[in-house]
Amino acid sequence: MLPHTGLFLLWKVALQMRIRRRLKNLVSGFQTTFRLSAD
Repeated sequence: MLPHTGLFLLWKVALQMRIRRRLKNLVSGFQTTFRLSAD
């Protein structure tokens, strides 16, 4: 195993977490807009 493999894995996990958080915010934002337009 290469010595920087752990760092690469950590970076990948951090990136996935960031993307997931952004997607969550987008989904909640869409839900609120749809709720407002539905009313």
